[in-house]
Amino acid sequence: MTKATSKIIIRTDPEFLRLGQPWPEQGGLFAGHLPAICRDGPGPDYFLIVPDDPKLFGADLAWGPYGKKIDGADHKQDGAANTQALLASEHSHPAAKFCAEFRHGGHADWHLPAQRELAVICAVLPDLPAAGWYWSSTQYSSDGAWYSYFPSGVQNVNGKDYKGRVLPVRKVLAI
Repeated sequence: MTKATSKIIIRTDPEFLRLGQPWPEQGGLFAGHLPAICRDGPGPDYFLIVPDDPKLFGADLAWGPYGKKIDGADHKQDGAANTQALLASEHSHPAAKFCAEFRHGGHADWHLPAQRELAVICAVLPDLPAAGWYWSSTQYSSDGAWYSYFPSGVQNVNGKDYKGRVLPVRKVLAI
């Protein structure tokens, strides 16, 4: 299983971080800043990083099995926790597995983004991935999970066995 976060960044001034700009030492593009909403209470804010090459994104992958509710995979903001819950279940989750096994820019802590993480990425980098529906790690029910359409940012629920695109992300704590 992958570690949910990696390096802690201390310098957070606006001149240092520009949305959509390359952040080579973090393995991709700076895609946004999110306050951490944790299951066990508030935690540190974090930055989202996406790979800088859209050819690396996954396509035609199912979220997981239809009709199976996965405990711990319903967080709207914590994609790393959702991804870990999906991988720990007894069922196959191809989209989460693709992200967890993704390696880029010297980093191995990528995850399937949660619903809000995906919304932020779409708002900041709407034209980065090819147009289409991208899975989030956020489960809606035993039958469906959330996904987002790039470039418009429209979010909807689809059957978990539907094949969609996958955009790996990683988070870097901001303290």
